[in-house]
Amino acid sequence: MKNFSILFILTAVVILGCKKEETTIAIDSKILVELRKDANDNYQIIATTEKTYPYSNYPILFSKTKVGSTITVKFKKISTGETLLPAFGPAKATIDFKNLTKNSYRVKFELNGKTTEGTLTINPMSIKLHGGGNVLEK
Repeated sequence: MKNFSILFILTAVVILGCKKEETTIAIDSKILVELRKDANDNYQIIATTEKTYPYSNYPILFSKTKVGSTITVKFKKISTGETLLPAFGPAKATIDFKNLTKNSYRVKFELNGKTTEGTLTINPMSIKLHGGGNVLEK
């Protein structure tokens, strides 16, 4: 019974020691975006930071809206998360879109007070951005 108690305590220390408290940090990098399709043929914008961070699975927190043929994505912060993979890499976000039926959409990306605008085209699949902000095509 004593060995079980010691094993339980050691396991708890290891598990709790690897978890970090959920916090967020400001996005201090440009963001690269690219358009993809998932396994179900739904469109996704994959967003990654130019900067690398000490953990490869930091998620980028964002909000998205779609009004008519305009899609707006606001990048908010980076979550430092609880379960971390100790490998250098960019922060990432996968922005899913279902039921995109029009051939072309106006896109707006907002990051740190700057707006980058562009066009998301379904056929052929592409995303073209028109300067003026800190979000770039990958």
